[in-house]
Amino acid sequence: MARDTFPSGQKWGGAGMNYGNERAFNPYFDQTIIKNDLAQIRRYFDKIRIFIPSYIYGVSNPIVLNCIYIIDQAKALGFHVTWGVTSTEDTLTAAKYPLFRAAAIARAQLAEAHGVDRFATNEEDRHVDDTTLTKAQIRDYCLNDIPNAISAVFTGDKSTNYAESDLQDWIPLGKGATDSQGMNAYGENEYTTGRFNRVIDLFHAAYGSTGYISEWNLHYDWTQLTMSQARQRTEVRDRQRHLIALNIDAYFFMYSHVNDDQFACKLADGTYRLFWWELFDGRLPVEYN
Repeated sequence: MARDTFPSGQKWGGAGMNYGNERAFNPYFDQTIIKNDLAQIRRYFDKIRIFIPSYIYGVSNPIVLNCIYIIDQAKALGFHVTWGVTSTEDTLTAAKYPLFRAAAIARAQLAEAHGVDRFATNEEDRHVDDTTLTKAQIRDYCLNDIPNAISAVFTGDKSTNYAESDLQDWIPLGKGATDSQGMNAYGENEYTTGRFNRVIDLFHAAYGSTGYISEWNLHYDWTQLTMSQARQRTEVRDRQRHLIALNIDAYFFMYSHVNDDQFACKLADGTYRLFWWELFDGRLPVEYN
């Protein structure tokens, strides 16, 4: 069994973690747990992407305020923080777009006040009626109208995130008025690490140092996972190895725990997936069976 590791003390500088997709919601919001989680993550990660709530939640909504608490704690620990706005939980139409735009400005102003480093929209072309508001229109808005609109209140990096399956629709559009582009990459299924790597290569070739992987893992739907934990470890490591070789910032996405063992690093029996702590320590230990 071969084993590869970074030299002692050396870490992958691009390693990022998504956080808050459970903790931003009651009853999972717990300040003590959040502080402990972030302190542990900060031992090995410099970058964090906080849960991005839907625009339907105003700046005084408890979910948004819970996110602000997480952001404040993360900034106090020295994290580079990504946050933003999205249209999940709704379908955008031409009539609703002005509401989304106004919400983006209000959310960005809040982000500025709390030191957020990057403000992003997330997969908005997945949340339109594609009739009164088309996918092509919302892509243009996310690349131009939204970043221009929030620039009056937000001085950090203005970004948009999209799904890997929409890559070929976004690349020809360029960066527009954004500073960076993020892609959510999971591969077609858990066994398609080769395809995952090719998609990452296309993205990196298009955006270079202004591109980052806003989410990555084996699959977006873990109810479809059939592989053993040993194979999960190998597939995660192969993907991580490729990201490191490209020196691209990449934010791992996984829930902390769920009762049905789906998409969770901590399983219902209290154990962790085999790859979790190896990934978490920020180095690159790879064991091939």
